[in-house]
Amino acid sequence: MFFKVVHYRKIYKFEVKNYFTISDFWMLIRKKTEKLPTFNYKLAFTLSKQLKQLVMKMKNIQTKSVGLFPLPMVILPKETIRLHIFQNQYKALINDCFATGKDFIVPFKHNGKVSEFGTCVKLVDVERFYPDGKMDIKVEGFEIVRISDIVSVKNLAYQIGSIESIDSSLPTIHKEELTSLFSKFLGLSKIILPKKEDRISVYEIARNLNLDKELKTKLLRNASNAVVQSKLILNELRIQVLTAELQNAAGFRYYMN
Repeated sequence: MFFKVVHYRKIYKFEVKNYFTISDFWMLIRKKTEKLPTFNYKLAFTLSKQLKQLVMKMKNIQTKSVGLFPLPMVILPKETIRLHIFQNQYKALINDCFATGKDFIVPFKHNGKVSEFGTCVKLVDVERFYPDGKMDIKVEGFEIVRISDIVSVKNLAYQIGSIESIDSSLPTIHKEELTSLFSKFLGLSKIILPKKEDRISVYEIARNLNLDKELKTKLLRNASNAVVQSKLILNELRIQVLTAELQNAAGFRYYMN
């Protein structure tokens, strides 16, 4: 398949294979720019940006992958995270995701143990690719899942697992108070959501509260218990609403040491 990108009215043609890895991508950029008198980083950046957009359109982004990348962190849905990839098995995983357009799972890892819950993430961008295959990437979470049947497969450097989606809707018992407090919090904090959500989830609220790692971990560990999750978020929301009200009160000065 051929693509064309334009830079200052000059057309550059690229041939892209069906299985198109990150190293393939940078080799194309290098070949086109190394023939110039001096390596033009601005041109390379422009070409890479346009080509990545074209390649991503070619991929089937909706295809789910069950490749696993355990990390000692929790990524919430719609949360964007940058990662530095340096281990061989995960370099292989990211290359496969880039080549096929599939997503992967980030299970929470603590003390060497992998949780049964994790976040399905999509590869947003490969911001930098190093000569030794290391890379800096940007990913975005979009769904919390339950992971089962983790196995190692021949010819795959990384593990895979079966996944099951988990309902993240607000439980009826706390829905009204959570919705009301969250709306109040957004107003007090002057946060404007990109668009009005038809269905506010517990993770949508959590993402806007800037939770610490401990609370995020508790939220994930209780992914199958919506009532416990809503209690955790409700308590944190009450604290942050009260703090915001005090900060906004006339004549009140708030200091942090």
